[in-house]
Amino acid sequence: MGRSISLVNMVLRKDELEVQLKDEHKLIRDGVLKDDSPLDVSPDFQKLCDACRIGDLKGCQEAIATGVNINARDLFDYTPLILVSATK
Repeated sequence: MGRSISLVNMVLRKDELEVQLKDEHKLIRDGVLKDDSPLDVSPDFQKLCDACRIGDLKGCQEAIATGVNINARDLFDYTPLILVSATK
């Protein structure tokens, strides 16, 4: 028989979550953990974000071809995937 997992033990209170996030940020800053979505303010990444915002597939492909990190985030904490998913 399978074991059921109680979600009650998995949900953190706000103060517990804040402590955990603070600890994670310190580990990233100290180089222990890798930030999978680093902040990128480069012009190439901005071109990718702009292309994603308007659904410009060719612009996205050109920006990606420059080697830009598609998992990075902008100043507003958006990744290209989030931006392109908001287009119609």
